[in-house]
Amino acid sequence: MASIELTPYELIVRVHGVDRLLAMRSSVSVPLSHVDGVREHAAEADFDDAVRDSGRGVGTFVRGRLAAGTLRLPDGHSFYDVHDPRKAIVVDLRSEPFEHLVVEIDDEPPEAAARRIRDAIARSVAWSEVLTRGPRLREVANPVFEEVRGTPAWKSALGITTGIILAPIAALAFLFLSPALIPLFVLALPRGGAEGQESPTG
Repeated sequence: MASIELTPYELIVRVHGVDRLLAMRSSVSVPLSHVDGVREHAAEADFDDAVRDSGRGVGTFVRGRLAAGTLRLPDGHSFYDVHDPRKAIVVDLRSEPFEHLVVEIDDEPPEAAARRIRDAIARSVAWSEVLTRGPRLREVANPVFEEVRGTPAWKSALGITTGIILAPIAALAFLFLSPALIPLFVLALPRGGAEGQESPTG
C-alpha cells in the first residue's frame, strides 16, 4: 500500500513494503498545479474492469488480487498501488506521464485522504494568486504614490510624522544632557553681594 505526502507545491505518493518491488517504483511526485481533481470510489479503482492491457505496463497485475505499477487504461497510462478497490482514491492529472494515480492509502479512509488533497490544492491556488497579483498591485500603486507624493497634503503629513518622531528624541536628549549643563550654567552667572563688588570708599 501507499501513503500521500503533501508539500506546499507537490503531491508525493510513497509506496511501502513489498509493494515497492511489485510496482517497481518507490514514489511518484507531481506538482499540485497539475492535479485536476481527486475522487473516492471511482471506476478506475476497480482494476479488473479498468485495466485494458495488463501486458503493456511496468509492474504487477493479478486479476482480483492487486494492481501495482504503471498500467494502461483506455485514456492512457496510470500508476496503481491497489489491493482493495474500496479503499482507493483516484488523483486525476494533466501534463504528466500518468493520467491518474490510483492508490490505496495506509491507515486513512479514502474520504479523509481526498479531503486532505483538496485542501492542499486550494492553499496552493490561493498562494499562486498572491504571487501573481503582487507585481500587478505594485504596478497600479506606484503611479498613484508618485502623484500623491508631491501634493501639499503629503508634505503636511510628512512634516507631522517627522515632528512626531523627532520630539521624543529631543526630550530624551534634554533629560540626559541637563545634569551636565546645569553646573556650567551656574558658573556662568554673575557673582553678587560683597564678594563680587568693590568698596565705594576704596
